[in-house]
Amino acid sequence: MRYKVLPSIGCCLIFFLVTLNCAISQNFPNRVTAPLSGNGAAEEDDDLQAKFIRQEWSPGIVQFKSTRPVMQVPVIFDAENNMLYYLENNTIMEFVDSISAFMMKVVKNNDSTFITFRNSYPSVQSNTAQTFYEVLVDGNIQLLKCRAKSIYMFKEPDILDKKKPAHKELLFAYMPGGKMTTVKKDIDVLVEKMPEYAQLIKEIEKKHNLKLKNEKKLCELFAYLNKPE
Repeated sequence: MRYKVLPSIGCCLIFFLVTLNCAISQNFPNRVTAPLSGNGAAEEDDDLQAKFIRQEWSPGIVQFKSTRPVMQVPVIFDAENNMLYYLENNTIMEFVDSISAFMMKVVKNNDSTFITFRNSYPSVQSNTAQTFYEVLVDGNIQLLKCRAKSIYMFKEPDILDKKKPAHKELLFAYMPGGKMTTVKKDIDVLVEKMPEYAQLIKEIEKKHNLKLKNEKKLCELFAYLNKPE
């Protein structure tokens, strides 16, 4: 098994305190949304990056691009730097084998669910095929979220949330044919960014009276897109 051993827990505490100071100085707070299984809607959970800084380990399932067996280990995810770590014998380990997807168990309101992350999506501006995205809605038409620092280099002012410049995260739609585009919680933007589905989006909005005031409603719309009536 190929792996890289990171410093001991004591040394790593210093590492994480430094990471915390960097995170504060760069003003990069993030939010995480924990999806239901399948094409369900999402509900908000605690700050994912804060969990990393506090070393709050979560049960994880890690899948590799090679034939290496799936691993079930405690994990923490540094969303800003796009790095996943696992714990083995009280030692923080860095994966060397390429990861294709992983799941993290999170708890919200005394209930637990798994958040799914994947990479190998098409490159979009500064995001590459190695960038991990949280899968909010799965299916032929996927709704994804990215919090990696690479999104700060994106040049799409109409997509970035101007009201919350410090809470930068981007939403993406991944469609058949390998098409990838940024989206936001706005019907007009969705119609512009997803012209192949423009009519269907309008029909779903009207039929179900969907007001895209939050991420949960956007997830509902994408769920309907994957199950057209």
